[in-house]
Amino acid sequence: MRTDYNRDNQELLVDYAKALRDGSIPEFLKSLSGPEARRLRFSLPFQEGVGAARAVVAAAFADQIQTPSTDLFIARVNVRIAARTKQAGAPTPRATAPNHARQTHRTPLPN
Repeated sequence: MRTDYNRDNQELLVDYAKALRDGSIPEFLKSLSGPEARRLRFSLPFQEGVGAARAVVAAAFADQIQTPSTDLFIARVNVRIAARTKQAGAPTPRATAPNHARQTHRTPLPN
């Protein structure tokens, strides 16, 4: 990141694209001076350039992007639900029905 505080929109867009590629957007935002940040906030050409930079970076690094697995998330949610159920003192659900619920008494039909 450059520390020049008189960057024009083109230079800022280049720095943003580099930060996006490197995963250092917070550092880019910290490098902005107050006047730069205010100028960029309402700059339509910069916002359009940001959209284009995102598309280019996404296309260029699409094969390197890792999608998160939801299995771990679901397992953690299930563990928290079970912990809260135990903490509340609620009965835990059973995998099978108790013996008395499985047995059904049938009476023969009259002929």
